[in-house]
Amino acid sequence: MMSRDVQVEDKLVEIFKIRTSFDLNDCIDYWEESFFGSELSFTTREVALAFLDIRDEFGVMIPRYFMNGRGCITFRRVLNKVKSEL
Repeated sequence: MMSRDVQVEDKLVEIFKIRTSFDLNDCIDYWEESFFGSELSFTTREVALAFLDIRDEFGVMIPRYFMNGRGCITFRRVLNKVKSEL
């Protein structure tokens, strides 16, 4: 049986893969890359839709500051936020 943390990680990776067509499990280093940086280059729309999916799936609202350019917006930060709210 998978742990809850692994299930959350898998579901979040799936959400981002659906919204961005990018598999964050291809390289664990991607988990530390900025969504809007040169390595991942996600669009604001892709990330906003992923955040809506996260809200629907987990009931977790990702704070607005995750989207308005303050700080580095990474998969790891989103994952930690979701885990802390569950």
